[in-house]
This record gives sequence, C-alpha cells and structure tokens, in this order.
Amino acid sequence: MENEVKVQTKVETGLPRVGVKKLSPKILLYAVLILYAVITLGPFIWSVITSLKPTSEIDKFAVNISMLTLDNYKMILTQFPFGRWFFNSFLVALIVTTGNILFNSMAGYALARINFPGRNFLFMLVLA
Repeated sequence: MENEVKVQTKVETGLPRVGVKKLSPKILLYAVLILYAVITLGPFIWSVITSLKPTSEIDKFAVNISMLTLDNYKMILTQFPFGRWFFNSFLVALIVTTGNILFNSMAGYALARINFPGRNFLFMLVLA
C-alpha cells in the first residue's frame, strides 16, 4: 500500500464561508433596492418610450419597437417656441436658486452668531 493515492474530497475556494443567516439580510436588502429602482425608474422609462410613439399609438399599452419615432420631438422643437419656454424655466430656476442661497446664507450666519429669543424655532422653520 505504498502507492496509495489520497483523494481530496473538500474543495477549497479561498473565499470565506458565508452562512445563511449572514446572507439573508443582504439578499433582502438587494431585493428591496432593486424593487425600489424599478418602481422609481419605471415611470421615467415609460414616459420616454411613450414620447417616442406615434400619436395614434400613445394610448396603447403595447410597445412596437419598429414604430418608435422622433417625430414628436421634431414637432415640439419646430412648431412651438420650445427654446423660449426652456429659457424662461432656466431663468426662473436661476433666480429662485440664487435667492435661496442668499437668504439661507444670511439666515444661517444670523442663527449661528446671534442669540435672540425664538432662535431655535426660527432655525427649525428654516430647516423645514
């Protein structure tokens, strides 16, 4: 029996063994995160697909990939003053953002440096 061959029955992967108890919370977490991503991105993807459908197909649930077209975008950019609408929205967003930064910077400085009655209430009001 000098020429006996030893057979290895256990395969070593070099990876730590993860028990079912440690793996379950991760699987549950990833399942919840994937579900959240689908719920969040679903309406956005559906809106993009619907915007690419011809007008006659918008109310139909089925998606026919061969019928997707950019005609709706061509129409909105050529028949309506979309550039003006975009500029107006950008201008309003810029003014509101600048006003918020200015107001909140001054309020933050006053709330941090000056002690006055109602300071905590005003601080919570600004945070809300």
